[in-house]
Amino acid sequence: MENSDSDLDEKIEDINEIFEDLISDAQEFSEDLVSGIHSTIIMGLISFVAGVQTLWYNRYYITGGDYIPLLLAGITCFSGLFIILRGYILRKKYSILIEARKNLSNIR
Repeated sequence: MENSDSDLDEKIEDINEIFEDLISDAQEFSEDLVSGIHSTIIMGLISFVAGVQTLWYNRYYITGGDYIPLLLAGITCFSGLFIILRGYILRKKYSILIEARKNLSNIR
């Protein structure tokens, strides 16, 4: 009887260790995910600002009939807006995981 209790205690300790590792990995994963989503939104903003800046600095060429800078600025602005939108979609999609990250930090 004593031997089976010791085996059971050892198995419980092993299971507890596995759960601790899972909690730690889940917390790191969620932190990486949140960081990636924020980086996506920031890169989208930078891209959009670069497009607006391209429009501003090339306004004389554009009004003079050279539409290549307009095309490039438009593509850059559109890409920036698309990246920002994608960041917000990801943030909404993974909002449950983001909330779980806060709860995981309370467990540890």
